[in-house]
Amino acid sequence: MPDKEITRIYISYPYSDKPRTRIKEVRQIVRQIMNKRNGFVLFIPHFAFHAFNKDYGVEIADEHCLELLKVSDILCICLPKGAPLSRGMQMELDYAKQHKMPVMWFASFGQRPSSRTAHSMRLSQVRQSNSRR
Repeated sequence: MPDKEITRIYISYPYSDKPRTRIKEVRQIVRQIMNKRNGFVLFIPHFAFHAFNKDYGVEIADEHCLELLKVSDILCICLPKGAPLSRGMQMELDYAKQHKMPVMWFASFGQRPSSRTAHSMRLSQVRQSNSRR
C-alpha cells in the first residue's frame, strides 16, 4: 500500500446534450490528464453513470454524481471551447462552492472563466498539495 495519500479529482464535463460525443471527448481529456499523472485518482461520472440518465432518469444520475463529488478532494471543470456550463456542471460547481472545495479549471480543454470561483488551481498545484501531506 502506498505511503502517501491520493488526491481524488472529480471530472466535470458536459454530458446530456450529446452523450456519445461527450464520452469520446472526456476520454481524450482523461488521456491528457493521465499523461501528467502524479499522486491522484480521477472520478469520471461519464464512465460510471452512463446508463443512469437513460435507464433511471436524470435525477438519479445527479444523486449519484453528487455522492461521488462528496468524496472527492477537487472539482475539475473541463469546458469545450465556447461552451457554457451545463446544468449538471453548474450543480457540481455550486456544491463545490458551498463546501469550499477547490476547483481546478483546464484552459487547455476550452476556456477558464476567471470570475467563477475564488478557489481555482492547476495540476501542478495538485502535485504540490499532495507532497505536503
